[in-house]
Amino acid sequence: DPIMYNLDSRITPDLLKMADFDDTKQEIMAIAADLDSVRSAPASKKLEAKFDTAMAACKAESVKRIVEVTKGVTDPSHLPTALEAMLKELEVINAGSLSKDLADKTLAQCSGFSTAKCQKGFPGLLKTAGPSCIAPTRALAAKLDTACEKTKGASDGGTWEPLEPALEKLSQQFSSSVAAAQINKASVEFAQDNFSAGYDALNALEPWWPVGEGTGTREKELEALKSVFEAVGTQLCAAS
Repeated sequence: DPIMYNLDSRITPDLLKMADFDDTKQEIMAIAADLDSVRSAPASKKLEAKFDTAMAACKAESVKRIVEVTKGVTDPSHLPTALEAMLKELEVINAGSLSKDLADKTLAQCSGFSTAKCQKGFPGLLKTAGPSCIAPTRALAAKLDTACEKTKGASDGGTWEPLEPALEKLSQQFSSSVAAAQINKASVEFAQDNFSAGYDALNALEPWWPVGEGTGTREKELEALKSVFEAVGTQLCAAS
């Protein structure tokens, strides 16, 4: 009984979060199997049930933390950190078996985060952080898609709309809007003989240009640039 109590007392939320949890659980269950031969009540069944109960409680807490993460995103700059936090909680939730009810709740919370926070706030992140934030944020979104698809497998008809393709589309749309704005600004500046300001406007477009590939607006953008350059050429010829 003292050995049984010792093993039972080790099954805590902290143990479940340890990196070597699987190995530790295997060791505990091996000792429990030895105890089964000298106890009237099987130790292994009781400890396995304790593990299941503790894991279910731990998963439920992770779902609550996902809610907190979503509420904590009050600025677009919070999105990368929030995505990392979501992945951490989903790793706990997807470990081992998962009830359909908890899987449904998890997907509902993750879907809310995806639409209300991530997709809605991503243009704001692009505006402040620039194109350099696209690749790392999309990489985190792809990991979230993988994790949520795993959760979906345990759900009762739950759904998940992939986030990474949505962020790709938003990036392209934002790039197109930047292109239109900067080309228009350059045209206005050049028309007023503000060549330095016109150059700066086009230079600001450069890092966004590759992002807009495949949007369907590239031909229109190239035509607009051609018009700007032709107008500048006409101005220079007239000035000479």
